[in-house]
Amino acid sequence: MVSMAMKSFRSDIVQYSNDERFVFKQITNEVQVYPSTASFQDNTAMVARLQLKGFTQYKVSPQSSATASAVPVAFFFPATGGNPGRVSIATVNLTTFEVSEPLGSRTIFGASEASLLWNSTATALLIYSRSNVDTSGASYYGATSVYFMTA
Repeated sequence: MVSMAMKSFRSDIVQYSNDERFVFKQITNEVQVYPSTASFQDNTAMVARLQLKGFTQYKVSPQSSATASAVPVAFFFPATGGNPGRVSIATVNLTTFEVSEPLGSRTIFGASEASLLWNSTATALLIYSRSNVDTSGASYYGATSVYFMTA
């Protein structure tokens, strides 16, 4: 059993690889990777650190770490200060624990939040983006969009 303290709760802060061999934990501007048998309090057990400035959400693909040496991970960066939001996909090599340069990226204008949904084979990603404020004045409730990416 493992416990941790968080300022706010989101269900996607801690995610497991599909075969549950590794656990991914989000902290500010970073995702830490641990063997699933390790404790979050034991930083010596951390096997990888994915450092990306400005992302607020991530999603580990359902690709099995037992059959693949690298697992794709999607990252969402919200729109800030006139810059558009974006989603990037990188891979984590689960043998060397190195993180690749982004394999692909999709610009998402005005998005402040997103839901990232992988298909079951980890070859495609659906992005459901939301903005709290619609600057065009077309809607009081903001705007939503759906995008599709392939890994």
